[in-house]
Amino acid sequence: MSNTPNLTDQNAFRLDCDVYAAVFNAAGDAIIATDLSGCVTHLNAVAEKLTGWHPARAVGQSIEKIFDVIDGKTRQPIKPPKFESLALSTINPSLNRATLIASDGHEYMVTGTYSPIRSRDDVVLGTLLVFRDATDQVGTQAALIESEQMFRATFENASVGIVHLSHDGRLLRVNQQYARLLGYSLPELLLTHYQKFTHPDDLAANEAGYERLLAGEIDSFRMEKRYIRKDQSILWVDLEVGCVRYANQEINYFISVVNDITERKKIEQVLQIRTEQLEQLINASPFGIFLVDQDFRILQVNPYALPAFGHTPHLIGRDFGEVMHMIWLSDKANEVNKIFRLTLETGESSVVEEMIEQRVDSKEMGYYAWQIHRIPLSNNTNGVVCYFQDISQRVLAQHKIRDSEWRLCYAADSAKLTFVEIDLATGNAYTPQNFAAVMGYVPPIEQESNGAIGVQTLLDHVVPDDRPNVELALTQFFNGQPIGKIDYRVLGDDQIERWIESKWSVELGVDDKPVKSFATNLDITDRKRAEIAKSIIEERYHTLFNSIEEGFCILEKVETAVGGQMDFRYIEANPAFELQAGIPNVAGKTIRQVFPNKSEDWYLTYDTIIKTGKPVRFKRELLPEKRMLELYAFRVEDNTQLRVAVIFKDVTQRKQYEEKL
Repeated sequence: MSNTPNLTDQNAFRLDCDVYAAVFNAAGDAIIATDLSGCVTHLNAVAEKLTGWHPARAVGQSIEKIFDVIDGKTRQPIKPPKFESLALSTINPSLNRATLIASDGHEYMVTGTYSPIRSRDDVVLGTLLVFRDATDQVGTQAALIESEQMFRATFENASVGIVHLSHDGRLLRVNQQYARLLGYSLPELLLTHYQKFTHPDDLAANEAGYERLLAGEIDSFRMEKRYIRKDQSILWVDLEVGCVRYANQEINYFISVVNDITERKKIEQVLQIRTEQLEQLINASPFGIFLVDQDFRILQVNPYALPAFGHTPHLIGRDFGEVMHMIWLSDKANEVNKIFRLTLETGESSVVEEMIEQRVDSKEMGYYAWQIHRIPLSNNTNGVVCYFQDISQRVLAQHKIRDSEWRLCYAADSAKLTFVEIDLATGNAYTPQNFAAVMGYVPPIEQESNGAIGVQTLLDHVVPDDRPNVELALTQFFNGQPIGKIDYRVLGDDQIERWIESKWSVELGVDDKPVKSFATNLDITDRKRAEIAKSIIEERYHTLFNSIEEGFCILEKVETAVGGQMDFRYIEANPAFELQAGIPNVAGKTIRQVFPNKSEDWYLTYDTIIKTGKPVRFKRELLPEKRMLELYAFRVEDNTQLRVAVIFKDVTQRKQYEEKL
């Protein structure tokens, strides 16, 4: 038996009303009810909030006044549907993204529906309007649309190639830049497997990256790889691959971003070749070169420099300061380390023209000239490069020159100094007995009584190039210039050329007029030769030290017909080459074009170097110029294996000087 009490029809009606009222007010949507005349009879709390109308004020008002809506785009009013049509329609009219203007002027984007209110016997009693605030929803949808548009614009107009791939490696979506990079049209690329375009040598690494993504080991990977374009040319790219996963972490699709680095790779290849050439040049340089890194450790030492380090074991990577203390006494080692650290910290270069110190390791004297500079290293740090030359031969030669000068002074004091004394009033001249020994010719008998005759004899023996200067000096001498000096050459009767240094002074009389001139003639031939020898030694030293001034060129063997003459083409040549060879712009020309008379042994030498890889030092005399060249040639280790680098210098003067000595 039911515990529900018996209810009268009136009580049941009241209960229904209470239930409907509770539902009406608790609804999450805004609800407005009207009568048949379109006047508001009820509105719930949500409708009150959105319209801004209190129920007490809203009841009895026209629905158009309370629910003031306009088209969101055109701003034109939206009229509610006719009740007659609403009653007859089977489809409830709806509002889609209309703009509701509240009583305070605030605007809301709303969506809603109109439906008729019917009695239990299906009589239309009024209208029920249910609507909701869609402002946030519309904003979110607009943002989503804008985001999608931005994504599409980014995808299609990106300066890099972008492609979506299926989990099995087929292209699902491709942007224009990716198609341009590979040289295909978009339809040609879609659903094609990426392996079709991948260089075989890069395929394994590429597949390994995808496999790790599929296994969940990584979220992305990056690599440099080669594509084979439609025209079969090679395209180097920087490839970065990520993926989009489902909620269960299974891969939906891959995203690949491709950046063209072909030009960078070409530059890197050129730089690599240049670096290898520079490395070979450094190793072949006729002076010492070594590098110290930022941590003050020895980074590189060329073969010429190794003996200077006393063949210290495990030299590369050792502390430079420690090695210096192994070579030099403590004070000198500290001084060298201080100079190197100063250059490393400040960038200030240092040049030491001569360092003569006793070595600790060999107990012998070391003779060096060196200079250091700060340079950038490949790891974006700074280091110090040192160029040095063993100048022991030069220093010893200088010692010999000093000894020669001492002997020259001794000889001059004893036998190679003579003089001429002239009475300016009478013209009488006097010379001592050793005049002929010093000057190389016997003065005329009349010289003792006639200075003018002696002057002509002197001029007859002066080397023609020096005669104008001597004539000017003689004029000054006879005119009584107080003091003077001139160096000149005379060719003696024995056909020996002598350098003479003449100094004179004038004696003045009581009226300050010149009355006597006195001139000393000193044979300075030995000294001049010593100066020339010293100059030549200095020139050799600086030529070696500044090796970049030596002639340098790279030759490439030219393919010729069977039985044709061997030839080499100049790939490049430095300014010193063009200066010494006297032929500008040789790049691109062959040896036979530039030097048609060059003997065949040149070609055979270069060909042997290419075949064996062994460097060769040799000398060649150029005819008919009679120039002597000293050359060092070695094979350029590049992918052609057909190139030879040649370092040379013109040693003609040295040869002539050596022959003269």
